[in-house]
Amino acid sequence: MSFFVLRAESSQAGLLDEWPKGGPSAERWLAGVSLRDEVKGQLYMSFSPDAPKRRELADLQPNRLGALVVSAKARAVLSKLAMKNVEFYALTLKDQKGKVVSRDHALVNLVGLEDAIDEKRTQGTPAAGPLGRFTSVEALHLAPRRVHPGAKLFRCSAMPQLVLARDEVRDAVLGGRLVGFSFEEAEGWTPRR
Repeated sequence: MSFFVLRAESSQAGLLDEWPKGGPSAERWLAGVSLRDEVKGQLYMSFSPDAPKRRELADLQPNRLGALVVSAKARAVLSKLAMKNVEFYALTLKDQKGKVVSRDHALVNLVGLEDAIDEKRTQGTPAAGPLGRFTSVEALHLAPRRVHPGAKLFRCSAMPQLVLARDEVRDAVLGGRLVGFSFEEAEGWTPRR
């Protein structure tokens, strides 16, 4: 079984660069805890004014946060995998001018962090804050035996903004022809600059 780094990629889709206001903090979204008692009402996110020409929607909306913002189609595909650690929160997306462009997206919260990164072999930038050990990596190395066998889609405890997926998730997404999802082999992964 393989692991893949899951990233949102689309050069035309609206870019998100702020977590929803009025909801849990960025640290809470990345902490691997259930947010059912913290999310009250509808969440809103807006496309970044720093990328005014990027106005399209994708099944996985690109962002600078490590967030998973998915379309209704992507939610349906992921829901079929019966992942118990995945929470979906209704999300309204607005463009750079504040116009609603989607009421059908969801912000995904992944409950639980997996100790998937081999911290001794991974090369990266040390984290200064309370979340994780790395803020970025130059060469990712995994400790696959430490990952719970049922974990299909998860954040890593050493770098919570990093999301890994097993081939079952990748196969479902590719089979569903979802737009904006990118999967790269995790072992030895080096981010593209």
